[in-house]
Amino acid sequence: MDINEKIYQAVQEFKGLDHLIHFSLKYTRTTSVLKTVLEKIRNIEEYLISALYIYSKEKDSTLKDENVIVLRSRIVCDYFKDDILTSNHEFYLKVKKLIRCESKCSGDFRKHVGLTFNFEEGDYVFDLKEAMEYYKKTRKIFRYILDKMEVKPFQIDFEDLTI
Repeated sequence: MDINEKIYQAVQEFKGLDHLIHFSLKYTRTTSVLKTVLEKIRNIEEYLISALYIYSKEKDSTLKDENVIVLRSRIVCDYFKDDILTSNHEFYLKVKKLIRCESKCSGDFRKHVGLTFNFEEGDYVFDLKEAMEYYKKTRKIFRYILDKMEVKPFQIDFEDLTI
């Protein structure tokens, strides 16, 4: 895939995330929707990381070929030496960790719906408020990465989305 295909896929995933945040979570409020939010964010991050990696390879052909997405993310961080991308790398790792971990449902089908993850450092609750914060962070990094690559998203109407 090329950069445009990766960005197109990220946009499609973002449309799904946008719908989950503004409609599904508003009316459904179930832990399965929260899990899907995390999966959508992970997918968006992976498409954006891949696009940035391809962009970096086009700029510097001496960069190491890598297929593992976590390593691609690290290469991109090292290539750009950018604090925002490094912070995003940590955010991506956190989302992946949450998806892999066992969780307990709390308040399913209620106002205070959430997922509780047990870590050695303590419990972490992913609730509606956290989902909205993750959404905002994903939207912000999406814009940042598009600007970083100087990409004008090929006939995609971003006005319909809240990126």
